[in-house]
Order: sequence, then structure tokens, then C-alpha cells
Amino acid sequence: MQEHNPAMIVPIIVLSILTFTGILILTQASRMLGVAAEFAELDPSALLGLGLGILIAYYLFGKDSYTCVYVRSVYKPLAQIADKGFYIDEAYSIIASKAINLASDLSRKLQTGIPSINTLWLIGLLLVILLIVMGVM
Repeated sequence: MQEHNPAMIVPIIVLSILTFTGILILTQASRMLGVAAEFAELDPSALLGLGLGILIAYYLFGKDSYTCVYVRSVYKPLAQIADKGFYIDEAYSIIASKAINLASDLSRKLQTGIPSINTLWLIGLLLVILLIVMGVM
């Protein structure tokens, strides 16, 4: 399959040029500073997996478009779940709405009618939420 859409090709070309330029700058700067440039080491099992993945993808999708349609029809339930992003966004939305409702109910119960005490409770609750979000608690 050839990509003909410039909106897809241009960013890939720009990123590849920037990556290559960054590698050149990194190697020259490391030589000038006298330190070794560290690049990720290639694992043979990762290369084998990459090669197998490319071969399987070519076998399934590269020869003709009928294979792609056939594979999609066989795995249609899994494809529908994958199209929905494995429902991760929905799970996050449910968790966030439950947390917000819980915090709102707690805030409502802590209100006394005295503005200074209500403000202190609100600040304390926001600090607890901030600590939870930051992963401290």
C-alpha cells in the first residue's frame, strides 16, 4: 500500500530529517566534548520480532486487499473493540466522574456556613486531590 496523502507523508519526512540531524549533532558534540554518545543497543530478539511482524503484515495486507477484508471479518468483534480504543477512554471517564462526584459530595458535607472554615476545608480537599494526582499518596 502506498501513502499518497501529503498530510501523512510530510510529517514523516520532517521527523526523519530532524532525527538524522539530531544524530549528527549528537555524535559531533560527543566527539568535541570527549564523551561517548550513547545510543540504544539493538536486541536480537527485538530485531527478530520486528522482522516477523513485517513478514506477517506483508503476508496479510501486502499482497492484496482481500486478505485485509477477510482478516477484518474474521476478527470483527476484536476489531470493533480495538476501534473503540479498548474502552480505555470510557473507563477513564467513569473513574474521573466517580472521583469528582465523591469529592463534590465530601465538599458539600463539610460546609458549615462559615466562609473561613469552608475555605479551609476546600483548600485542604484540593491539597489532598493534588497529592493524589501527583502520586505522593
